[in-house]
Amino acid sequence: MTRRPPLPREHYEQVADLWLAEYRKRGGKPNVAVAAKWSVPYSTAARWVKRARQLGILVQPFKRAHVCECGRYITCARGEV
Repeated sequence: MTRRPPLPREHYEQVADLWLAEYRKRGGKPNVAVAAKWSVPYSTAARWVKRARQLGILVQPFKRAHVCECGRYITCARGEV
């Protein structure tokens, strides 16, 4: 069985853009959206998202609020475009 050549970085940038846009929607399902756009199985989409994270293209915002030094709760802005 021969291996496919690796996908270009631009592909993972597109995956990350779509994933973030869907993630920001309330009730969005980012991996499902990626799978639907490229007509691939969910597992393939999840692997692409994982690879985008490994490349540093996709940085998911934290799901919990953080406490600032002043004691207020803040939302982390990591991953914002």
